[in-house]
Amino acid sequence: TEAEIVRFTINLLVAIITQKPALLQDLYNVPDIARAFVFGVLQTREEPVREEVAKGILSMCTSLTKARLDAAPDAPDGLKTPREFFLPLLFDELPQAYKYPKQCTNYFGLLCKLVRALPPRLSRAASDDSATAGAGSGAGAGAALMEGLVPANLGGIKPETAVRTLADMFSNAPVMEATPDDEDLVLRGILQLLTEVLRYRP
Repeated sequence: TEAEIVRFTINLLVAIITQKPALLQDLYNVPDIARAFVFGVLQTREEPVREEVAKGILSMCTSLTKARLDAAPDAPDGLKTPREFFLPLLFDELPQAYKYPKQCTNYFGLLCKLVRALPPRLSRAASDDSATAGAGSGAGAGAALMEGLVPANLGGIKPETAVRTLADMFSNAPVMEATPDDEDLVLRGILQLLTEVLRYRP
């Protein structure tokens, strides 16, 4: 089936890139590769295909971390991780979600998983306690801890920008649930993703 072909192809791609991370740049340079992935995870009507594409992207993002790329001897300097490539790409498609209201579950699910896989942000209470505990070195230790655990971005996206985009979409969302039987998958996805992103808002 089409979904099986997609699964085998993406699995092969992930296996090759995992063995030779430097090939990531060649993948990024493929003409229309971004459009192909967006089509596969959001625009195609085939749910099994959307599921397999989402799994493949997640596998690349979780397998090829920055530490993995830094340790690869043949990886060029400044090579983007898959997360840094895919997260901005997928976030840019958020305004298009309402064009595909019945087939956006895999898209939003993938975004939530990519954000959720980041190191958890310290709570404000924990950071305040760390920064104020003790004297002198206490504040420095708290600041250092926060700097190490709080990502400056979500893999190429500023948390503030993501929150603003999602909040605007929520406030301007069209009414899709006019009856008890209606289901607004886009609004549900926006709220789920906003919940994940808010963990990283400064």
